[in-house]
Amino acid sequence: GMKNTMIVLWGTEDVGKSMTLNLLGQEFKKVIPDLNDIDFRDFRLVFEYKSKKIGLQTYGDFESAVTEGLATFRDNNCDLIIMASKSYGATVDRITEFSDEQGYRLIWTTPLGLEGSYKDSSPLVRELKHYKACQILKMIDDIIDEKIFTKED
Repeated sequence: GMKNTMIVLWGTEDVGKSMTLNLLGQEFKKVIPDLNDIDFRDFRLVFEYKSKKIGLQTYGDFESAVTEGLATFRDNNCDLIIMASKSYGATVDRITEFSDEQGYRLIWTTPLGLEGSYKDSSPLVRELKHYKACQILKMIDDIIDEKIFTKED
C-alpha cells in the first residue's frame, strides 16, 4: 500500500510558499466543497481526500508553527502531509526528525519563482504559483493511486 508521505515546500521568506499552498487548498476545495476554512489567509487543515487523510499547512517560517502542525497531523494519523518550511535550520530539523520517527517518506520541493519579480501581486507570479499547486496536486493523486513509488524503499 501507499507509504505515508510528506511533501514540504521549502525556501526562504517571501518566495511564495504560503501562496502556493493556499492555491493548492483552492484546488482541493473545487473537489471538496465543504472545506470552509480555505480562503486567502494562512491555515492548517486536516481533511479526507480519495479516502486518505490529508494534513495541509500553508505557513512554516517559524519552528513553533511547524512543530504544532506536525503534532496535529500525527494526532490525526494523516496519510499525507503537505506543509511549508524554511530551507535551513530548526524547521528543517523538526520535519526531518518527524519523518524519521514517524516513518514518512519525505519529498522536498520549492515554489516556482519568476526571475526579478518578487511582487505577489503580479498576475504572472500568481499564475506560476497556481501551476506549482496543480503539480503538487497531481503528485498527491499519483502517490495515492500508486503511479509513483511503485517499488518499496
